[in-house]
Amino acid sequence: MADHSRPGKRHRGSEERHGGSEERDRERRSVPWIVRALVRLYPADFRREFGREVEQEALATLAEAPRRAPPDRVGWGAVRVWGKIVRDLSLSAGREHWDTWVGDVRGWEMGSVLRDVRRVGRGLVRTPGFTLVVLLTLGLGIGATTSIFSVVHGVLLAPLPYPDQERIVSISEQMHDAEGQNLSVSYVNGQDWKDGQSTLDAIALVRGGAVALNGPDGAQQVSALFADAEYFEVFGAEAVRGRLFDVSENRVPGGHSVAVLTHDAWARHFGSDPDVVGGSIDLGGLPFTVLGVLSESYRDPFGGANGAGNDLIIPAMMAGQVDFRGDDVVTVRRWRTFGAVGKVRVGVSIEAADADLKRVAAQLESVDAVNRGMTASVRPFNEVATTNLRGPALTLLGGALVLLVIACFNVANLLLVRGAAREHELALQFALGAGRGRLFRLLAVESAVLAVLGGALGVALASITLPTLLGLIPNQLPPTADVRINLPVLVGALGVSLLAGLVFGLVPAVRQGGRDLRPALSGAGRSGGSRRGERVRNGLVVFEMATATVLLAASAVLVRGFQEGRAADSGFVTENV
Repeated sequence: MADHSRPGKRHRGSEERHGGSEERDRERRSVPWIVRALVRLYPADFRREFGREVEQEALATLAEAPRRAPPDRVGWGAVRVWGKIVRDLSLSAGREHWDTWVGDVRGWEMGSVLRDVRRVGRGLVRTPGFTLVVLLTLGLGIGATTSIFSVVHGVLLAPLPYPDQERIVSISEQMHDAEGQNLSVSYVNGQDWKDGQSTLDAIALVRGGAVALNGPDGAQQVSALFADAEYFEVFGAEAVRGRLFDVSENRVPGGHSVAVLTHDAWARHFGSDPDVVGGSIDLGGLPFTVLGVLSESYRDPFGGANGAGNDLIIPAMMAGQVDFRGDDVVTVRRWRTFGAVGKVRVGVSIEAADADLKRVAAQLESVDAVNRGMTASVRPFNEVATTNLRGPALTLLGGALVLLVIACFNVANLLLVRGAAREHELALQFALGAGRGRLFRLLAVESAVLAVLGGALGVALASITLPTLLGLIPNQLPPTADVRINLPVLVGALGVSLLAGLVFGLVPAVRQGGRDLRPALSGAGRSGGSRRGERVRNGLVVFEMATATVLLAASAVLVRGFQEGRAADSGFVTENV
């Protein structure tokens, strides 16, 4: 098939308006339907100018094929000719569409695009009402999506704020017949794990509790984390004043009255008094020596009883001071009241560490009857900490994206209405020599400018509303969550803005760029275009109503799922942690 070039473009409806003879209709009906379908792939203007010529050339090629093929290969020759026709017409149609919508690549140079941006800016300033409505619609949609994405990023995507965070694991006990259901850990079993395993650099047993801090102004409840000395190694905690306790200060049940303050507790309860370090404080009527203060950068991985973080860390052997079972909680194997964390050795996989601890747990089954049917499980710490939030957070993000899609289609409707009012302007540019690719580029630049401005407004709204959003769920996020508008969130907002521009700008740009603009110069042909435009706008409204209904139903499911997710098993005892 010969390659066809197009001298110009016009609307496909022009052929119908000029009419055609009955002989031409008969000729069209004689064309195979495959050829007619392939010709329909061309742009409307090209079909009007060269459609019959392409069909006639295809018919001539088909008629010539039997005469060229050997008698014994006529059937195979016809198949090859049909394949050539399909290939040539498809490729030619693709080239014509490229020339129609993109045009000369030089037209997309930076200078030309910047001129279009300035022109679009002047046009938006001249229509402040339209501009304000579009920017508010986009800003609200992008702002909501950015706020939710900042939460999802801080909870699920951002790395933990600890050295070698990918090596930190959560360890739990499980029953053989209920694997996947995590149980708290016996402190005695945890010590045996330390002695029997060979794949972790450190294992620490931890549990939370509330103690009374007695001072000159009376007693106040503070949150304490009872932990092994290895806890500091697992999470890379360091003291900014004094020192941390070591393994020698965590050997005798109830025999190590020492504590390490968090930086926040040191400031809140003691006014950052340096003399507190090395001094004594009253906890529940017992004197405790303050060994040191953790650095300000330390982030509590568990939180406290109020969700704001623990105030101090005390050796695990002192846990009996806040438990009605006394020292039995750290000396009797059957009491499973601790959580466990660890750090796998460099070069060791979490799967290998899991198999290693399962081996040790199997050996402990013969040590005490309370361990029969029990095993151990090792999982990434971040995965365990966010298990209950992953589903609700992703569902919430999906709802925000649906809301953004509704906003985009609202803007698309506004652009379609505005495009109908600008038909005369676009037709005049077309008459002065602007190709359809040039008009398409202008409309695309307008969509991009609106998307970027809407994205900037959305980020500003997200920055304002994010603290309010976090205030509504102060105790629902893990303490390690770093929720803020940072560079990854800004990059995500930019991507969402450009995607939104593509969604709401594509329909109007393709529609306006593909219309027959000549009748707009004389005011003719408005009724047909208006009817087509009305059908497009009605379709967008139907889609918006459908997505809004889905969003409303999903919101109800989300609330229910969030409540159930918070009540699900988290892998360790959460009371007072």
